[in-house]
Amino acid sequence: TQSTGHAHRMLRTSSPRKDYLQLVRTQAVHYGAQLFSKCEPVGVKEFAPLVSLGVRYDGVLVLDAQMALQAFFEASIIETKSTPKAITIITPAREWRFKTRQGFAIEHSIKAHAALSKESASTTT
Repeated sequence: TQSTGHAHRMLRTSSPRKDYLQLVRTQAVHYGAQLFSKCEPVGVKEFAPLVSLGVRYDGVLVLDAQMALQAFFEASIIETKSTPKAITIITPAREWRFKTRQGFAIEHSIKAHAALSKESASTTT
């Protein structure tokens, strides 16, 4: 149909959408994750300057365009703290801070996934 063709042309010409679709196609590891893009790692030199955080049922993934860089599994996340401009994920090893305008949304998503995971575990036992 004409609308499908128009949408396809929009995807090909829209760089952020194209980048996102390419990321999704190449990264099966984050299937089912709620992705938050444009997160700037603070004090972590091994990460790209901008990464995406993928919140899944089993934890949080740090992703760049190439691969998953770090996984924080639910059991290893001690606490999360957010502000309007950042999210901090606290694990036994260290604190991981990311500058982002989505700090509150990311923290809410992490807590919601953890609650669902606990609820699911309690109904299967």
